[in-house]
Amino acid sequence: MGLLGKLFGSSQTDVPDGAWLANERNGEWIEVLDEIAGGQTLELKEDSCYTDTSGNAFCILRSENPANNNFAYLGCFIQRNSNDAIYILVDRVESKNGAVLKKDDWSNTRQMIEKNVPELGSVIGRVRNIAAFSGYSTSPPYVFYLIKYGLKTS
Repeated sequence: MGLLGKLFGSSQTDVPDGAWLANERNGEWIEVLDEIAGGQTLELKEDSCYTDTSGNAFCILRSENPANNNFAYLGCFIQRNSNDAIYILVDRVESKNGAVLKKDDWSNTRQMIEKNVPELGSVIGRVRNIAAFSGYSTSPPYVFYLIKYGLKTS
């Protein structure tokens, strides 16, 4: 394996567990949905909101499960011109004290759709608005991982 392969890896198994979330876990999270299932809330890491030059958006969401005292972190992708689906490219579960309960899962892309989460359009609008306001000239570090390991091309 060449130097670039050693630095960046060549498959999902080469990604250090939690690397995509390392710079994003701490900081301010804002509640965007007060209940999605069984008392769980959905929060958005405001400064993770990013829109690329094609109009695709990226963000990190966190779902709190008070019954199990843990957080599920979701690395998300929103296609340009889409207002009804958020693609979850990676997820992991940690206890509130930071212990890993479920390692990064890059195995398949899941999605939240407005049919199942009626308020999803407002969450998508909020992500896009915050990203436009932030106006990043380069993407946040986590976006590299989502593009390299999460977006499947066929």
